[in-house]
Amino acid sequence: MTKRLITALAFLFVGGAIALCAQDLVPDKNKKNKWGYLDPSGQKVIDYKFDEALAFVDGRAKVRKGDKWGYINTLGEEVIKIQFTEMGVWKDGECKVAVGGKNEEGVLKNAKYGFINQRGEYLLKPEYEQIGVFDENNMSLVKKGGKYGYINRSYDFVIPCKYTAIGKFNEQGKCWVYNGGKIVKGGKLSGGKYGVYDKNGSIVIKPNYKRIGTFRVVPPTANPIYSKAYFTPEFQKSLKEKQKEISKKLMGKSFLAGFTGDTESLMDDAKNQTKRFFEEVLNSSNFKLSEADNRLISECDNYPVLGHEFVSPEMGSTFDFSKSDYYAVSNVDFIAQGNDLAEWNYYNKKLEKVGIIDAYGKVVLKPGTYEIALHPNEGFIPVAKVKDKYLEVNYVVISTGKLLFKKWVKAIALTPFVNGMAIIAGTDGQYLINKNGMSISSNYDMIIPQDNCRSFIIERNGKYGLLNENGNEVLATDWSMILPIKSNLMCSRKEANGLIGYIDNTGKFVIDPQYVEARSFQDSSAGVKTDAGWGLIGTNGNSLVACAWSDVKSVSSSHPNIAWVKQDNEWQCVTVGDTNTVAFDGKFTNVTNFDESGRATVKNSKGLYGSIAPTGKEIVPAVMSSPDIVSDFIDYMTENSLNEVKAIDAYRFNVKRVSVTNKVHLSDRLSNEMWDF
Repeated sequence: MTKRLITALAFLFVGGAIALCAQDLVPDKNKKNKWGYLDPSGQKVIDYKFDEALAFVDGRAKVRKGDKWGYINTLGEEVIKIQFTEMGVWKDGECKVAVGGKNEEGVLKNAKYGFINQRGEYLLKPEYEQIGVFDENNMSLVKKGGKYGYINRSYDFVIPCKYTAIGKFNEQGKCWVYNGGKIVKGGKLSGGKYGVYDKNGSIVIKPNYKRIGTFRVVPPTANPIYSKAYFTPEFQKSLKEKQKEISKKLMGKSFLAGFTGDTESLMDDAKNQTKRFFEEVLNSSNFKLSEADNRLISECDNYPVLGHEFVSPEMGSTFDFSKSDYYAVSNVDFIAQGNDLAEWNYYNKKLEKVGIIDAYGKVVLKPGTYEIALHPNEGFIPVAKVKDKYLEVNYVVISTGKLLFKKWVKAIALTPFVNGMAIIAGTDGQYLINKNGMSISSNYDMIIPQDNCRSFIIERNGKYGLLNENGNEVLATDWSMILPIKSNLMCSRKEANGLIGYIDNTGKFVIDPQYVEARSFQDSSAGVKTDAGWGLIGTNGNSLVACAWSDVKSVSSSHPNIAWVKQDNEWQCVTVGDTNTVAFDGKFTNVTNFDESGRATVKNSKGLYGSIAPTGKEIVPAVMSSPDIVSDFIDYMTENSLNEVKAIDAYRFNVKRVSVTNKVHLSDRLSNEMWDF
């Protein structure tokens, strides 16, 4: 046996003996309330000199003297000096510790925190008022002298501890910082400037901006109905009557958002205000929407032409790069909202005047240059200047920084470039332009992009037509209805009282006009009506459900073998291709289609809601007061891994969710649905 091997065995034996001995030592308290340690025979091994002593683990024990903690070995020697007012849980050989401070009702206050290793050596000196939990990016928030920063797992500073406030790292590893200023009442930030760091510790954007955020929308599909309305004499009259109210009660972005239908980029309050205001103006004017326009509004998406959202001026908020990785920056102070309606700054000119910075920190538009700057796309930034009754619009060419138009254009709205084209809603109508700034179409009352701007529905004087991707008319504006493209087909009707068919984006009929009423395709099926009633067809015009019903719902893509049909005010499921065969027993007064999870919400004759599977099996008993409660209960079932529930459990859940439950008096008579059966 070699000397090295003998030495190793001796080490293992001695080390094992020490560990075994350590595990056998037992903490003991004497009559003076001091703690020491005894061996298995009851003999004192370590003197009674501690105010608290814990069991040995791996040859070490945590002990306290006064309000200080540390660690000793089996000989009673300090292996980690007794000097910490708090010691956290050991993880990967490291421990968070605190020095100083004072315990008040079990909470340590005014301490300084750091990290040590198992030898008691500092990995991070205890100089910090706060050290947070390491997040999924292995970053931890730290605070020193009232300033914030971030460290990584190696205890290196990724963001120096010098900022008044700081955000959280998002999935892309970006975090905002707030330099200077202060945190005012309510936790809001004031007087400082924002910047951006990445998780490698590099400054992406220097902290030079009063506000910072990201763009939350991508280029548009369509709904420029308000732009169409704006320049009509009737709308202008109503607008003038309400101008005084406008100048006081709506916020900056609401104007353009409202006229283009885009409210998704607005805060909830502003969405409601904008919607209500424009509804009031439309309703008070003589401008009326046609049936075809109403169907277009219901089936089109909105023009998301604004789309930037600044980060919340509070600690810990996060950048949202879910739609775009451009930054929006501004040197205009935060515009506070009032108690009633937010201040609308369209007329007082205090707009955000955003600048735009790309993902790498390059400034592509200097803030303050233009009153309105929209989402960049395909190398262009839509910009606008505000006038009394309209905008002047243009495009910044990102590669050169120059403007596309030599002369600014009067308009009420414009879109980003998509597939090489953009739409301007001018004072004389809407028209298409190319990247050279040339108009490539005539003026129309409305232009609606289809299929990523590979075709366009056009409208003039209440008649509809179709443009191709070059701006040429495929169909002249003499159709009574053309609806948005769905499953590569558009539901269309030539004459006002004529039959309806389906055309492709070249204007060719794929399904001949043969229906008295019809709907756009949804999940590869469309509802159509003949004199015999409603039925369903596929994209090649084949019959899926015979036209014999008072109503139908499109076939769910996740369950294409069954379909909902309605007769005598009751919905039931039939087999696709054989509508004489009932898929399962059960009739309901209202239903939704089956979702991808195989659930449909149903309403019974008592007005109560539940959920069923495509087999007709009950998932949620029909005892709920609303579809929302059904949805909440399904979430509850998912969270608790429940495949089936008893009716009593559903009743109880519903009772807890119904607002009137807590508004009754002892003398009230409760409906059966409110009792806990």
